Amino acid sequence: GMNISKFDLAAAEGGGLVLLDVNTSPGDAEHAGVVARRYDLQRAVYVRAAEAAGGLPVSRFALQFSRAGVQLSTSIDDAARSADRHAVESAVVAIEGGEAPLTEHPAECAYCGFRAVGWCPGVNDKAD
Repeated sequence: GMNISKFDLAAAEGGGLVLLDVNTSPGDAEHAGVVARRYDLQRAVYVRAAEAAGGLPVSRFALQFSRAGVQLSTSIDDAARSADRHAVESAVVAIEGGEAPLTEHPAECAYCGFRAVGWCPGVNDKAD
């Protein structure tokens, strides 16, 4: 089936929104921290999309690692929002310019929205 990435929950919190995304990757709390760092751009896209659709600022993004039983939360302030906007815009410019580096984590291809819509053939398709 086609899996296009989406966050799992948006809820009101302190005049804004908190977004929650559930990650089912295996591993412990230490591994969760490593995985969370790879989600910076995805978090930025989720925050921008939620703010545009909902008309409320996102104040916090939480990544829930269901197997490790760990939640890692990031506060979203104006400085983070600005940095995220720049990161998303830079990524879009790079992709439009033909720069679409393949992931170093081929297992992610199974869940990748880019692959699902035909923007990337995936690392697994490039294997010899």
